[in-house]
Amino acid sequence: MYLGFNKSVAEEAKGKFGPTVEIKTVDALAYKYVIGMGLSMNGIRPGKRTIDWFGWRNIDLGLSYEEKVMVVETMELYFASAYISLKEFLATCSLEQQVIDAIVLYVKKMANKDIPVTFGFAKKYFHILLSRGVITLPKLKLLMLDESQDSPEVTLEIFKLYPAEKKIAVGDRLQSLYTFAHCVNGFDYLKKDADALLHLTTTYRCSPAIAEKVEKFGRKHLDIDLKFTGTPNDNDTIDTVAYLARTNGSLIAKMIQLNERNIPYNLTRKAKDIYGLLLTMISLKPGCKIYQPQYKFLLQDMQHYYKTPNLKEKGSLLKYVMGQHHEDKAIQTAAKTIIKHGGKTIFKAYDIAKAHEEAKVVHKVTVSSVHAAKGSEFDKVVLSDDLFPNYLAEDTEMTETEIESECMVIYVAASRAKKVLVNASWLTEV
Repeated sequence: MYLGFNKSVAEEAKGKFGPTVEIKTVDALAYKYVIGMGLSMNGIRPGKRTIDWFGWRNIDLGLSYEEKVMVVETMELYFASAYISLKEFLATCSLEQQVIDAIVLYVKKMANKDIPVTFGFAKKYFHILLSRGVITLPKLKLLMLDESQDSPEVTLEIFKLYPAEKKIAVGDRLQSLYTFAHCVNGFDYLKKDADALLHLTTTYRCSPAIAEKVEKFGRKHLDIDLKFTGTPNDNDTIDTVAYLARTNGSLIAKMIQLNERNIPYNLTRKAKDIYGLLLTMISLKPGCKIYQPQYKFLLQDMQHYYKTPNLKEKGSLLKYVMGQHHEDKAIQTAAKTIIKHGGKTIFKAYDIAKAHEEAKVVHKVTVSSVHAAKGSEFDKVVLSDDLFPNYLAEDTEMTETEIESECMVIYVAASRAKKVLVNASWLTEV
């Protein structure tokens, strides 16, 4: 069995492995047993579960907004953790009793099939069922886990529990992009259980010329001992092209450009997730709609702007928001995109993006964030201008950890290219 990082990587793997290898994501593995089959601990009524998003709006208790957010975030932390017992996990948290009670209530509701579950819950519950022997899996000859450097603890625990004669965890330490999503470095996590650590130094994705650029950048900013050797490719046909960016604002600007040229494109994420910040910023006014809960903080900026008369004299609300968040590249890029194209064009671009998403047609061009493109490869990759390093700015206040994370994003973006890499001359200069 090969466990892929996400659905697109798993789909790509189907063309590379033979018929004797089962290919799944960990989410799909958990879905099969916990949601599809509805397996549970003893005493739970039979029947399948349903899956849905769970956010602070789903909490119908007398808690403050901040407490509801804490409930959701702590539940996700538990789902991603190595803990089996919710009680033991909560003992490590400093939370008010009403928040703890709410967490226990909603986790039990999911377990008891009273409310829909999340993919996070499904993985945790699969972990619990596996560890307690409720699920008995056939022993595999070989179990492979990809992108192990970016795995939540629960995935690594499932990997450890799954019966197999041999297990291989594969990954790249320099591609750890998801620490913000409760992921850990699987090489460190599994070190005490491993028989050997093997270093892979040849990339079969990149040409030697591209690999040389990536290696120079990586040695200077990430690992002085990095060895990244490319592989010659005699076929110079360009069948796939990707535009990779750090921020959604840059992706949307590229989509608008492609729309003007009538060039269709693939998305690697849902349109609403890409456009959420821009649509929220365009709509900012008293009583406005917030397209995604994580942008609710912008309401405070909007309220302060309208309550402070002299602020209006200094400029627009959009410019005020830019000033309040001058180090937030996502907000800066989003604001510049709005100023350049206007709200009407952006809303139209959103409708076109949704149509492409729903059409399920594979096009030559893909527009993607670097994070969503991790694990994928393209004949030609164009790097967005917003990938130029923030830490080179004279007034930067970035920490060493933030600089390292930024360099990893650049490293991942550049190493997606098989034959042609565009807008990357600065890679070996910075």
